[in-house]
Order: sequence, then C-alpha cells, then structure tokens
Amino acid sequence: MNQLFREHLLKRERQQVHYVAFIHLIREREINQELTEASKRIDTLQGMLPICPGCKKIRDDTGYWEQIGQYIIDHSNAGFFSRPVSGLYD
Repeated sequence: MNQLFREHLLKRERQQVHYVAFIHLIREREINQELTEASKRIDTLQGMLPICPGCKKIRDDTGYWEQIGQYIIDHSNAGFFSRPVSGLYD
C-alpha cells in the first residue's frame, strides 16, 4: 500500500511539472509575439518620414497621404493634439 501511495504522489508531481512547463511555454510564446509586434512598430517609426510642407500630410508605406495626427495615432501609442493646449509649454 505504501508503494502505491508513493507512485500516486510521483505521478501527481510529474503532472504538476508538466503543467507548469506548459504554462511557461505558452507565456514564452506570448512574450515572443509581443516582442515581434513591438519590433515591427519600431521599424515603422524609424527613419525619414515623408511629410508634405504644403498640405501637412504624411505618406504611409502604401504611398497614401494621410493627416499627420491620424498617422501618429495609427502607428504608435502616442496621442496627438490637433491644436495647441494653453499652458502646456509654459
């Protein structure tokens, strides 16, 4: 009986180890995906951005010209104020 109990405990421990390993694997994949997405966002925002001085629009990767504020909102976590906020730069 004692041997059966030990075997049962060992089996439970192995199951717990497998469960923890599985959770770590899932989390590692999620972190890798987050890093990949962050890297893509960084690549998008690096380098020269073509901005028209006449219409104040920016050209995206597809060649479409869009408002600078909308481009920033779509491609970053930054917010954008379309007009000056009084006292912001005092």
